[in-house]
Amino acid sequence: MTDEEITPERRIALLGAALHAIAWQLVEYETDTSDRGVSEEHYRDALERATAILPTLMPGVVAEEPEWERKTDRGFGLTEILVSDYQGQPPRPFTVQQSSLATECKVWIGVGDTRAHMSIGEATRVRDALNAFLADAWVSVEEEES
Repeated sequence: MTDEEITPERRIALLGAALHAIAWQLVEYETDTSDRGVSEEHYRDALERATAILPTLMPGVVAEEPEWERKTDRGFGLTEILVSDYQGQPPRPFTVQQSSLATECKVWIGVGDTRAHMSIGEATRVRDALNAFLADAWVSVEEEES
């Protein structure tokens, strides 16, 4: 696969995976995580250093932190969208939140307690399905307007 064949979304996903992989290598190199885990502060520090290291390993690549509406009490990114399931029902918050999972990059998405813990691949498939829906919806709206 050439650079031209890699979509911007795929490039972002690969960059995120690379950053987390580098951060975990730094953590593993510096500590024995088998018996006591890793503090959030230590991981965030490693992630910052990974962000600084990445352009050296991959010239021309700039690592940017994703934009989140706000942070949780533990410092994870969180975006909240109010959605209504049924007419007449009050809207409920649909959330997309960074996961604290230490072994791989995941995200929580869903409403209330009904949330899915998704990998980058799973989240990408959901994004692609939503994009297909939006493309179809856009065509339907254009047809209705003509």
